[in-house]
Amino acid sequence: MRTLKVKVVVAILILSSLFCLGNSPFISEKTKLEEVIASIQKKYRKIDSIEAKFIQRNFIASLNQFREFKGKLFLQRPHLFAMEVTSPEYQRLVFDGQFFWVYTANNNQAVKALVAPEFFKHPLINLLTTIAELKKHFSISLTETGPDQDYSLKLTLRTPEKDIRTVSLTVKRKGFQVKELTIYYESGNYTQLALMDIKENPDISKEHFLFLPPPGTEIVENPAPITHP
Repeated sequence: MRTLKVKVVVAILILSSLFCLGNSPFISEKTKLEEVIASIQKKYRKIDSIEAKFIQRNFIASLNQFREFKGKLFLQRPHLFAMEVTSPEYQRLVFDGQFFWVYTANNNQAVKALVAPEFFKHPLINLLTTIAELKKHFSISLTETGPDQDYSLKLTLRTPEKDIRTVSLTVKRKGFQVKELTIYYESGNYTQLALMDIKENPDISKEHFLFLPPPGTEIVENPAPITHP
């Protein structure tokens, strides 16, 4: 009888161990993902503006080529956006709330375009709001990272856009600050934006979000509304 009891106890212990081993990793991973998302959203709900240095790499699938740009980025809620590109040539990209401007100094030309409704949903233009409401806009998974590595999230739009496939987001393990954003397009192209020297809630001059064409600038008006920068 004692032997039977011992066998029953051993069997229960084995089953309990298997149950715990089989489920703990899943629960832990899910819990970690929820914790990371909650921490990111909590942080960015308190941020209304960002100023940062950036390196942007655009991959053009049809040419199998990369193009790299460096400069400074300015963001202001809800949608104000400006980039000052210093390399490989000086450019200014400005969204003033109505028009999107692209100014190239070398040929003293500025392209002026109205924007389509999809423009406001673009993860780069809408970066601050998008990150503050990740669960609202995306289905999210946490890619595998080591104990000392930054968090990497794969984001899939809940409401699909015709040209965006997925978005990858990398945030610092300490402080949950966004350090890299990659947007993958259905065409095979992608845009990777790495941020450095990030300032949160700086007092950004309104002049950064206004474009006044220098004297002699050729203005080229884009007849079709654009959907993304």
